Amino acid sequence: MLASTNTVEDTALDELTPERLRSFSLPELEGLYRALRAPSLAEMRGEYQGGHIDCARPFSNGLWKLPPWNPVLGGVWQGKSFEPLSESEGRGFNTLKLRGRVVRKWPMRTTVSASLIDGGEVLLLDYPFYISGAGAVKITDEVRKVNDRLYLGLGHWRLLAPMASVWFTLSGPVGPFDPGDLAFRKRVAYRA
Repeated sequence: MLASTNTVEDTALDELTPERLRSFSLPELEGLYRALRAPSLAEMRGEYQGGHIDCARPFSNGLWKLPPWNPVLGGVWQGKSFEPLSESEGRGFNTLKLRGRVVRKWPMRTTVSASLIDGGEVLLLDYPFYISGAGAVKITDEVRKVNDRLYLGLGHWRLLAPMASVWFTLSGPVGPFDPGDLAFRKRVAYRA
């Protein structure tokens, strides 16, 4: 039985699930995240089921929910898909459901880079690299590996100034990388 708080010391990483991570408090999530390591680009191949973790940051969580969780505005967020392109770079996109059909949106470049939270390595999902609505508002996600089938991520919005991060999980892979007809158009004047 676990103690009243979820810490890295009292939690076996292989036993963690998205449901269990949703029960963590913000300090518990931050502590776990700092203890995790980045997945390699090579292992992040295919489609991953996503889950939102709603915790103590109502303003940024509310903003994060608007486009992906609202069926009128863009669909219900389902997850992300990834494809390594080389040892140092890959690409991916978000998968949503809108009126019963799969929608692929918000392409991103993937690299292993420094976390905005603690400077350690993360799988960085760089949306501004490609032309999209997510790139226009400078969304950047970072992902760390919990266990062989579960990843913990942070989404950063940067509209006028950096905002609080939002938490999500990725489980899988649950399917192959399939971009359908999604265009990966690189932004001409891109700056990291």
